[in-house]
Amino acid sequence: MDQAVPRPGALRAWGPDEREFEAVVRRVERRELARSRVRVLGGVWAALGGLGVLGGGLVFLAIAPWGWLSGDPTLTWLLGSVGSLIAGAALLFSLPALVAGLGLRSARPWARTFSLLLSVLALFWVPVGTVLGGVTLALLLDDSTRGVFEPR
Repeated sequence: MDQAVPRPGALRAWGPDEREFEAVVRRVERRELARSRVRVLGGVWAALGGLGVLGGGLVFLAIAPWGWLSGDPTLTWLLGSVGSLIAGAALLFSLPALVAGLGLRSARPWARTFSLLLSVLALFWVPVGTVLGGVTLALLLDDSTRGVFEPR
């Protein structure tokens, strides 16, 4: 009996032993691996950013009340200023990391560019930032992860 020739555009059944099928499976596996790596990297950025925000708030709460409790206006102003300065610095450096991490986890296109910029700046924060910045640069500049951020 003759085998029917499929018409153009018709769906075709693939068997696991065909080369095309294997190529498609490899592409999907690479894309999923890249997506999972970006999600883990985003989680690390978000966790470090969140810890920085939390730490800044805790430092403010640990320093500023001592001035108020003393009743001395000069000490209140001084400790309130120091606590605010430390908390502000922690927010200034940690909030962008938190935003970048959340953007990476949801694969937003802007998050790739923003994270690349932050990773270059993080290289100067030895040793944690150097490692995180290097890993971020290596992962986000790799060709396999570019497709993660492209709209479908």
